[in-house]
Amino acid sequence: MTLSEQASYMLRAGLVEPDWDALVVDAEDLRTSRAFTRYTTEEAVRNATIGRSLGRLAEKAGFRVEAVVATTPVFRDFAEADHTLGLGRNMRQAINAGYVAQDRGRR
Repeated sequence: MTLSEQASYMLRAGLVEPDWDALVVDAEDLRTSRAFTRYTTEEAVRNATIGRSLGRLAEKAGFRVEAVVATTPVFRDFAEADHTLGLGRNMRQAINAGYVAQDRGRR
C-alpha cells in the first residue's frame, strides 16, 4: 500500500458504554429508587460515568469523533431488566451496604 493509499484509509469504530449515573427505575418509592442508583454508581460499578466521557476521551486520544449519540433503553419487563442490569442482586447489595432500608428494598 502506497503512502497516499494509507493516508486515505479510514477506520470507523463505534464505542458503547452505559452511563450508570443516568440509571432511573420507575418505582412508586422514588427515594428508594434514587438510593438504589446512588449505590450502583458509588459502589457497584467502577467508572460509572465513563459513558458520558467517551467522546471527549476519544478526541483526547487523537480520534476524530463524528457523532455522539445517546440512547435510553426502557425495560417494561422486570425479568429482562433484572437479567440485563442485575437489579435484584444490586438491590440486595444496596440493602447490605446500608443505602436502602431492608423494608423498602424488599417490596
